[in-house]
Amino acid sequence: MRGLGAALADLWYLSRPYFTSDERKSAWGLLGVVLGLTLLLVGADVLQSFSRNIFYTALQQRDVTSFLRGLFWFVRTPTMLIPGFFIIAVPTLLAAVYATYLQQLLQLRWRRWLTHRMVSQWLD
Repeated sequence: MRGLGAALADLWYLSRPYFTSDERKSAWGLLGVVLGLTLLLVGADVLQSFSRNIFYTALQQRDVTSFLRGLFWFVRTPTMLIPGFFIIAVPTLLAAVYATYLQQLLQLRWRRWLTHRMVSQWLD
């Protein structure tokens, strides 16, 4: 079984022509934004798990005030201030849609570039 270094070397070998082509600025920019949004979504999922804990605990204890605060506002715990479910969910949803759109845009640009390159090589 090959290591991570060999897999990354293969990945760079396959993707290097596109990321060093004339479209390199937009390609690197889109890749950076997609990776950044993905990390942001992972952080939002972690924060949402804390929010869900407060939300479901309030449901189990039948505490309407904590339930509504955990759903729409902020809840203060001994260690942190946790935003409500909707305060986290709405921006997370928007970021997920935008990340998907940008990822597909990068894929389309890469495919267009690759098709143009392959047809040019074939016709030469």
